[in-house]
Amino acid sequence: MADYTAARERTGWTLFDRGLIDAAAALQHLTGEPVLEKLSAVHRYHQRIFLTPPWPEIYTTDPAKARRRRRRI
Repeated sequence: MADYTAARERTGWTLFDRGLIDAAAALQHLTGEPVLEKLSAVHRYHQRIFLTPPWPEIYTTDPAKARRRRRRI
């Protein structure tokens, strides 16, 4: 919400890689707390949205992170 509020004070377009609705959906899925309906009624997506195709190169496994993950298991 802080980022959203700060962006409203700027002129021009501001792009977020995820929106409030996405965050609320994830929170509701993880906790069961019913936040999505209330938040989505107040904070709608803009009528014009910006979509890009997936960027496969950024979804690679970092070998160091994979080793750390394996040590925790």
